[in-house]
Amino acid sequence: MEPEFQPSRAAKPQFLGQNGFISTFTEPDQINERNLEKALEARRMGDFMIQYKKRDVPDLETMKADVDKPPEEDLDHVNKSLEALREYHTKDLENFYAYMGDEYLMQCRHRSASKDPSEPWIGEGPNLSPEQQQLEEIYEAETTPFLADFKSHFNHIRYTYLTQLLSLEKAKQEHEANLEKLRRQREQMFPQSTEEWASKPHDVRLRVARFLVADDTRKEKFMSDFGWAWRQVTPLVEEFKKNEVFAAEVRGLMISEQAVKDPRLQRAT
Repeated sequence: MEPEFQPSRAAKPQFLGQNGFISTFTEPDQINERNLEKALEARRMGDFMIQYKKRDVPDLETMKADVDKPPEEDLDHVNKSLEALREYHTKDLENFYAYMGDEYLMQCRHRSASKDPSEPWIGEGPNLSPEQQQLEEIYEAETTPFLADFKSHFNHIRYTYLTQLLSLEKAKQEHEANLEKLRRQREQMFPQSTEEWASKPHDVRLRVARFLVADDTRKEKFMSDFGWAWRQVTPLVEEFKKNEVFAAEVRGLMISEQAVKDPRLQRAT
């Protein structure tokens, strides 16, 4: 897919701090001569939404079940929502480009049909007759609003997309921060007995095993990295020294982990 078109349209100073994407009128009696052009543009945008952005409407039972079910706010749900949003946005842009392309093609056909085929149409400027120059000015006047509409509609679509995207990205960052906090809290929890060590996830048991078989210097580094205190690790260190069964289990875990990482040991087996 081609890179997304991004027209630049700087805000005028008098409109800074205002949301220009929110419609200033919603009822027919609010339309007057001053905002008629804006109302027509909004109507055209509405026609595009109805024709190209329509979604399948579920039945009442499905909608009620969707409303009644508890909200899904875990990281996996947020990631799926982000993926769906990006897919919808890509489809919306494809439909928008097709819609505006049809509009432009229709203008070009009208422009071609309005030319007199009996007269030669050569070059620009001085090479054109006064009538042809006047027609060119009319065509130019028609093209300018079309480009303005294109930019306006594009920016509306992008605004809607970014509004939803920023909300989901913020939720994703919050979930990731919470998961990171829980991970750090879990790393700081050191098992106090062999039973507690055996109940921990594999990565936690492996980390503690590496600590137990390490020398004093490496133990100090482990404690510094994971925020462990001597009084916290002492019970299991002492158990490792006097409990041969537990010590053998810890060393066996280290050996099996080394065998998985070393392809030479895998071939030997």
